[in-house]
Amino acid sequence: MTINKDLHNQVSVGVAIALTAVANGEDVVGAVIDRQGSEGLEIIFQVGAYTDGSVTPLIEDSDDNVTYTAVADADLTNTEANAALSEAGVSSIGYVGFKRYVRATAVTAAASTLSVGASFVKFGLRLQGEGEGEGEGEVGLA
Repeated sequence: MTINKDLHNQVSVGVAIALTAVANGEDVVGAVIDRQGSEGLEIIFQVGAYTDGSVTPLIEDSDDNVTYTAVADADLTNTEANAALSEAGVSSIGYVGFKRYVRATAVTAAASTLSVGASFVKFGLRLQGEGEGEGEGEVGLA
């Protein structure tokens, strides 16, 4: 079996928070990210169509995909406060914890008017034949 060592086969990307227009400062809860078969996770937040307000990321994790708790700063590569956006732009925050499930929420200030979304990058994928069952057959993007 030939294993490519290029970046394309070492990462998997997806939508953490679908692009959402925020008109009254509501929080936007993202999709669950299953980290199985990967070594790490980076979440990239994007704010556009900005009129007013701010977005602060909230990263939560779970062992069972039922009970989520806020991630301690020690398990993040950037604090959530430092990744906050108060104008159109992009910020990122990495998860270095060990729980299988992670989700991101865009916490918006009251009366915020903007659009927000987030993508994720799972990296260090365990390629077919590596590990003990985790990630077998997962080789990145199709």
